[in-house]
Amino acid sequence: MIFSENEIAKIAFPSVVERGRELLECGAVQSLQLVGSDTIACVRHDVIFRVVVGESEGQFACTCGFSMGGACEHVVAAMLALSRRDAVQTGLLLEPGDSTQEESTPAEEPPPVEEIRGKPRGRLYLTERGSMLLVELRFAYHGGCVEFSRGEPYKSRVVPDGHGGFVRILRARARELSLVSDLDEFGLVPYQAGTFTPSDDARQWVLDTLPVLSAQGYEIFGEANLRSFKTREGKPELSVSVAKSEGLLECNVSVNVDGVPVQLAAILQAARDNNRYVLLSDGSTGMLPEGWLQKFASLFAVFEHDTENDRVQIQPAQLPALDMLCEMADHTQTEESVERIRERFRDFRGIEHAPLPEGFEGSLRPYQQAGYDWLCFLRKHGFGGC
Repeated sequence: MIFSENEIAKIAFPSVVERGRELLECGAVQSLQLVGSDTIACVRHDVIFRVVVGESEGQFACTCGFSMGGACEHVVAAMLALSRRDAVQTGLLLEPGDSTQEESTPAEEPPPVEEIRGKPRGRLYLTERGSMLLVELRFAYHGGCVEFSRGEPYKSRVVPDGHGGFVRILRARARELSLVSDLDEFGLVPYQAGTFTPSDDARQWVLDTLPVLSAQGYEIFGEANLRSFKTREGKPELSVSVAKSEGLLECNVSVNVDGVPVQLAAILQAARDNNRYVLLSDGSTGMLPEGWLQKFASLFAVFEHDTENDRVQIQPAQLPALDMLCEMADHTQTEESVERIRERFRDFRGIEHAPLPEGFEGSLRPYQQAGYDWLCFLRKHGFGGC
């Protein structure tokens, strides 16, 4: 078992590597013993610390309780000692003070290591890759202190027992396979070895199925870091402001979820696709109320859109549609002139009879009077026509 300088540098800070090298040079690594595929080392640093180093990168532990991230100096010293001895074989023992010697001495029997066959607990690690949500399954043992990935070939791992000794955690392969099979019932399909992806809408899966998996005992990691597939559960708020401009009604439409805005283009797309999920400005996802989609689809079909400025243009003749939009809104703001027009139409009972202009000589037939009344009505309310 040999660790290169680059491999060690990946798992420890430079200052920690330097302290580990100093420990090795002063003979602090007192013994190296192979137990299965793992190596147990004793490193004296004021007191004796016990270290276990596995074959694969990232498999190490120390009784010193180092909590600064990565490997501690005792682990580094043990790795350097293993590499220096160049091919440590089963049974080799490095005697105290012998850390720099090139010859090895016969090993004593390794200390007994208790074997524990635990029951694995499923862990799901969520990551986003482009337009996909990936779910990696791992297996946690021994109260979560030991973790195996699905494709990992090792059948066991040696870890400190918290009392100065070590225990060997044996994998329960049959139970792990059972956890893999269970994922099919939760809408996950294989993507790569040990990694799955939801078979249907990933956002709906995160919203509905992930809490069920958590309740079933799976530990969930990475949910807080999701962006596109994390659905905010806050109630969307719709705000509408209306102003009159050059014979048209300019209507600014804004929606936000948990204070995060939604662009009008995203709302239009959701209405066209009949999809309740909308992309928010921060990259996360919001969910529109089910009743909004059909109304938005009807309203936006008649309005002219200015998606760059998040607003729509409404013809005065489309006031009933504006009323519908304002009724949906949580917050509305209208100019006084617009509000007067809306009030007149709320009380509308029909087209009023319009008196003929002064100086007009003659009389109109009923259909002509009706047409004249209609044109006067359009002009009065700014609907064009004459």
